Amino acid sequence: IIFRGVNIYPGQIDEVLSTIEDISCEYQVILDREDDGKDYMTIRLECLESDKPEQLTDVQKKIAAAIKKKIMISCDVEVLDYCSLPRSERKSKRFFDNRGL
Repeated sequence: IIFRGVNIYPGQIDEVLSTIEDISCEYQVILDREDDGKDYMTIRLECLESDKPEQLTDVQKKIAAAIKKKIMISCDVEVLDYCSLPRSERKSKRFFDNRGL
């Protein structure tokens, strides 16, 4: 997938997220184009323990920084409760491109 002129491979996202503790292996990458014409990327993932709000903020910052360092792009990170994302017996669809390209 090309995002803001950068090729993004699913394996890159997997590699970054696999290094972060306290998150599940389920995630989604959502690409949107806003009214200003800019593309935005949001990574939605599940936190294993969401008892402490400050811990969620730390996880969000850690993931955003790791993605920026590895892939050289900025993204928003949404941390959801465990089992919030859909499960499938088959291969899960992780990338959703809503840019209308």
